[in-house]
Amino acid sequence: MKLAGVEPEGQPWYPDLGQSIGATLNLAAALNAYALTDRAAWANFKNRQNLEILTEGDPILSNTLGSILMNPAKWPQVNFKDALDMARVAHVEGWCCCNNIMSNQR
Repeated sequence: MKLAGVEPEGQPWYPDLGQSIGATLNLAAALNAYALTDRAAWANFKNRQNLEILTEGDPILSNTLGSILMNPAKWPQVNFKDALDMARVAHVEGWCCCNNIMSNQR
């Protein structure tokens, strides 16, 4: 919101629900209001009513996620094999831009 020069907190037009994105989208649908959401939440949201996507694909809206593989020698309770498989799939599918998912196993 800083880039837009707007401070929404405390404004009457900006309810801070403190709830899940699903609750936020339900309220937006009920009030025919705007909501900012990610692609996965929108894809799974079924109560769209009159809501529609107004903008998408702008790099400023990028929602970058990351993961860290834990060292199984230090943390034997973690499911390292499945975590490594997930990291490999994420790399192959282009979900991340890691160059070497095995670069640091400390």
